[in-house]
Amino acid sequence: MVLSVEEKRELTARDAKYSLPYFQVQRAKIILLAAQGLDSNEIARRLDTRRKVVWLWCERFCEKRLQGLDERPRPGRPRVFPPEIVFEPMPGSHTFCINKLEGNLLVDVRILYRAFPRVNI
Repeated sequence: MVLSVEEKRELTARDAKYSLPYFQVQRAKIILLAAQGLDSNEIARRLDTRRKVVWLWCERFCEKRLQGLDERPRPGRPRVFPPEIVFEPMPGSHTFCINKLEGNLLVDVRILYRAFPRVNI
């Protein structure tokens, strides 16, 4: 596998960036090691992953280059609420009451917690 100067710079930056999610760093490492001429078995051993995973990301990189390392849309129902949604307390109150929300929205409490995992309600 041969990398352009720009691809190598980008992948090296991803490899060194601690703030990126683990899977993005892992994919960058896979491609960088493959570009050094290592085979899938050796890359898998060094990165403590499966050979099939190494093969998958090398294939996707060869097909679409850096864009191939991005997540593809997953099947299933799209989110009902956008992640940017901001809650405001109900009129007359200073905090949320999960039971009032559930009653007003006719939604099960578990669905509220799944839909808004980062909101402390």
